Amino acid sequence: MSGSPWASWALGSNVVKSSLDLAKVLNCDRNIRGCLSKKSPDEIYDAIQKVRSYGIGATDSLVPLDHNARKHLQDYYWFFISGGRAADMSAWLLCHPYDLTFTAPRKTAMIGLTNKEAALFTIMGVAPFMQKFSVNPTTYTDWNREKLINKLKKLVELDYSGTDMQNIIDEIIAYYVDRGEERNYEFYIDRYTQFISDTLFTVSLVDGAITRRNTGWDIYAYVLDHHNEAVWNDRVPKRLRGAAHASEFPYINGVYLLGEFKFDENDQVIADIFQQSIIEFVKNGAPKNQHVVWQDAGKDTKLRYLRIAPNPEMKSGFNNETVDFWHKLRKYAFDLIEMMPTKDSNT
Repeated sequence: MSGSPWASWALGSNVVKSSLDLAKVLNCDRNIRGCLSKKSPDEIYDAIQKVRSYGIGATDSLVPLDHNARKHLQDYYWFFISGGRAADMSAWLLCHPYDLTFTAPRKTAMIGLTNKEAALFTIMGVAPFMQKFSVNPTTYTDWNREKLINKLKKLVELDYSGTDMQNIIDEIIAYYVDRGEERNYEFYIDRYTQFISDTLFTVSLVDGAITRRNTGWDIYAYVLDHHNEAVWNDRVPKRLRGAAHASEFPYINGVYLLGEFKFDENDQVIADIFQQSIIEFVKNGAPKNQHVVWQDAGKDTKLRYLRIAPNPEMKSGFNNETVDFWHKLRKYAFDLIEMMPTKDSNT
């Protein structure tokens, strides 16, 4: 629920650079595996604070790890040095997740999104020390067609310098600006949020779901289409609000990352669906709840998914249009989703 291994921030070349930077800070740039296995979790944590990471929209800082993050890091540390399957890791870490899906044991998976993933960054402005996507509320009314186009062009230019630059920009403008355009600032900011959501979360997650489904995995997909208004500042126009990244947390385990609120009847329905479904999924391999029958993604090109809302329903077409758009852009040897070279890359 936090993202996809198909995403650029999990798969792209920047991940390699950041990993090498971490090894260098720890003085492990010669014998990386052997050296890192001798470092304590606290040493690795402290080194992370010094690493400079670069990615789309990112500044040169990583998110500071809290106490829980330190604990997870310690768990991984013991996994590596105690044997685990460390000897096999170097082989599969070098593989693309697409290839790994064909060789991995078939599993049943729940995969989902919120309806406004990137609003966590663009509108809520969370973690400004690690991202530069945030829109200052004092500049809302400055947003127009020209401003949105300039933003999108700059993001493309960070990753591409090939001969098809103008064609790529034209197609992105057609999809994110021209399509259903409304001449008001809320529309342009909302489309900016959609662009960031699609490139960081949506397309990569759907790619992973489709690949797994096509190789025999049973997939249960969802979109969280509900939010409690209490998590939003009153100055934020309602059109820009939604279920941002991590909005599932209060309903699953009572963690209020985006702000605390009291459950109303609608929130309780959402909590029932998540909690009952996850319990049944863990115990019996299929998510079931008292409110709606949750079908698997099916075999059609348009994946089935559960729209999780106060009136939940099964729907067809799990972001198909957006995924198709980004796949078609690969004809220009351009892939902003994974930030990996394409077959005919001229970048």
